[in-house]
Amino acid sequence: MKTAIEAHRRAKPWCMGTMFWQLNDCWPVVSWSARDYYGKKKALQYLLPHLYAKVLVSPVVENGHVRVYVNSDCMVDQKALLTVKLIGFEGKTWFEKKIITDIAPNSCKVCFDTLQALLTGVLNPEALVLQVTLAGTDPRAEKLNEQGLLYFVSPKEMRLQAAVIDKQVVETENGYSIKLSSNKLVKNLFLSTQVRGEFSDNYFDLLPGVPVEIQFATKKKLPGMGDLIMLKSLADTY
Repeated sequence: MKTAIEAHRRAKPWCMGTMFWQLNDCWPVVSWSARDYYGKKKALQYLLPHLYAKVLVSPVVENGHVRVYVNSDCMVDQKALLTVKLIGFEGKTWFEKKIITDIAPNSCKVCFDTLQALLTGVLNPEALVLQVTLAGTDPRAEKLNEQGLLYFVSPKEMRLQAAVIDKQVVETENGYSIKLSSNKLVKNLFLSTQVRGEFSDNYFDLLPGVPVEIQFATKKKLPGMGDLIMLKSLADTY
């Protein structure tokens, strides 16, 4: 056995991976699974493509500093534009900085670092979000468009405000296109409908003044589909 393991090590480099529990529910229940009993995606399933992206942008608070890590699993050099914005829940931008950064293959580095007090200052951290976007600047390289959000307090401490969400639903060849925009931050927006189909994204944060387009794939075409798609967010649960 030992000889076989050593031969395998020489043949291939060791790789690390992750497992998550659990994939699906074996009966209708409230759980942490990725899919429910009927096979529909739950919050975890929608989040997985972002968690396993080849390039991750991760803003965090460490030792009184706000740092933005960029982690790349790609095997080629990339040049990207990093944009850091401090936004109030009502939509006002308090801080913005753009940084051109080089992303080395198979690497992790800090691309932005500042004292937390410089970002929050006299502002209320209960109503602020740091939006970090990473966009590729080389048209020859693989498309790069990642985002990370950092909140300075836990969800229960956030001062979420009543938002006006504009929803436009247009029929497409494969279902419907849903365009959403809001005048205030909408935390953990959940789209649902009794019509059988699948949303391209769900359980996401809708930033003020930043429109989002979601696709709903379905074979059923019904009149008044816009009224059949329901919206619910964290603020609607209490």
